Amino acid sequence: PYLYLIYGAPSSVFYGDQPPILNESGVVQGEPAAGAVFEAAIQPGVTAVRDRHPDIRILGEFDDHHLLGLLPGLVDAFFDLGEVMATEYGLHMQWPKCFLYVQRPEDRDDPAIQRLVDKGVQVVNFAADPAERGMCAAGIPFGSPEFVEAKVAKQQRAALQLLAALDEVLDLQLPAGIPSLHGI
Repeated sequence: PYLYLIYGAPSSVFYGDQPPILNESGVVQGEPAAGAVFEAAIQPGVTAVRDRHPDIRILGEFDDHHLLGLLPGLVDAFFDLGEVMATEYGLHMQWPKCFLYVQRPEDRDDPAIQRLVDKGVQVVNFAADPAERGMCAAGIPFGSPEFVEAKVAKQQRAALQLLAALDEVLDLQLPAGIPSLHGI
C-alpha cells in the first residue's frame, strides 16, 4: 500500500512561480545521457559565473558543483552560482547540503564564510580532528575512516531506536499469544 502512495501517480515539478508540471515523462532512472543533458543545459550559467570569477575553479558533475579558490572570492562565487541557478534555471540551492572546506580553524570566523554558515552551509575544517573530516551525500558518509565509523555508528543507533519504537507499536497491536520482535 505504501508503494502506491509513492509511485501511484506522477509527482509535481515546480519551476519558479509557474503552475506545477506533472512529471509524467522524461529520462528514466539510470539513463546514461540524463546527466550529460542536464549539465549541457546549465553550462551557460556555470560558464558565466566562471567568467565573472576567473580566480575560482568550478568543477561540475551533473547537479553537483565544486568551487575551488581563496577567500573572499570563493564565497562571492558560491553566492553568484546559487543566484544564477535560481534565476536562470529555477534550481534553488539546498544550503544545508552544501559544504565549505577550510584549512584553518580561524577561517570559520571569517565574515565571508559566516554569510554561508548563516544559510546553513556546513563548514568542515581539514585540520580538525579526523573524526570530523568528511561529509554525507545521500546519507552515505565519505571522509576519514574515523568520520565514516562515527557516522555509521550514529546511523546504527538511530536505526535501533526506530526498531525499538516499531517493536513497541507492534506489541500494542499484536493479539494475545503472538510473540513480539523481542525474540528476533
